[in-house]
Amino acid sequence: MGFRQAIVVMLGLLMVQGCTVDEAPPNSEVAVRPQNAAPAAHVAAVPSAIEEATGEATGEATGEAAGEIQVEVQGAIVNPGVYRFPSGTRLQEALTRAGGVVALAEIRDINIASRLIDGSVLTVPFQHVPGESAPLTAAQLNPPDYTRSGWRGGGSVGISTGDSPPSGGGCIDLNRATSDSLETLPGLGPKTAAKIIQYRAQQPFSSVEDLRNVSGIGEKRLASWRPFLCVN
Repeated sequence: MGFRQAIVVMLGLLMVQGCTVDEAPPNSEVAVRPQNAAPAAHVAAVPSAIEEATGEATGEATGEAAGEIQVEVQGAIVNPGVYRFPSGTRLQEALTRAGGVVALAEIRDINIASRLIDGSVLTVPFQHVPGESAPLTAAQLNPPDYTRSGWRGGGSVGISTGDSPPSGGGCIDLNRATSDSLETLPGLGPKTAAKIIQYRAQQPFSSVEDLRNVSGIGEKRLASWRPFLCVN
């Protein structure tokens, strides 16, 4: 090896020994690692943010469902049916949602400012047409809070005593009511009245809730009758 060649080799060795990490070529492993570190941390944070947003949305949806009620609207209205409302909705909104009342509706005793009761039936009566039998009144067809004459306040449904709907000054005693008396309840016909009388002949009613033991009577129907019933 010549003198010049030896000098070149020595200079090359000195350059290699003096090279630092910061001076490493751009394609080296040391240079690539810092560039990938930040994106990896950023991507890992995205799923947790999505989970948090989804949890909040689910909680809100659950809260809305929990505050929802169902009420059946029937009688002298345009579109009878079962409607869903936010808890605390006034009766007037139910009439609006059902398309409003028909021309022959009798709404003078309907308390449109009362709050709707979950699972109840709101019935708008028809006006009395001369020459025809008198239709049932609003007080006979509805929970007390739904009428001006039966309003008790506080959103509660009360029960009175006797053998007729509230408009007659009392309630219907399940252990003594006749078929005609039972048929004054909203939506209760002769067949259901016969089932009730047959049931009590075998076992007297101990409470209004015993009606659920009668075939064909569910909670929804019982809820619409409960304000008019009693057991003595």
